[in-house]
Amino acid sequence: MNNSMSDDDDNASLVEMSTAEHLENIDNNLLKMNTNLNQNLEQMNEYLKYISYAAIIWILLIFAVMIVLVIIMGAAANQDVIEAT
Repeated sequence: MNNSMSDDDDNASLVEMSTAEHLENIDNNLLKMNTNLNQNLEQMNEYLKYISYAAIIWILLIFAVMIVLVIIMGAAANQDVIEAT
């Protein structure tokens, strides 16, 4: 019975709010959501920046390793040619 009384009180308070108050409440909620969204987007931008830095470092490392392997294989092939002569 007490629960229905509180429901009636909630409904009465909603009816008492004017349209302007409802719109202001909606506006405040939208501003809060917009602020949260902007913060999340800025944080995601930071994460993506670090991920791109890591990708560039990996690409450079792979490129350096391939150059070293080509040099080693070329030296080994050159040594085989020298031994064959």
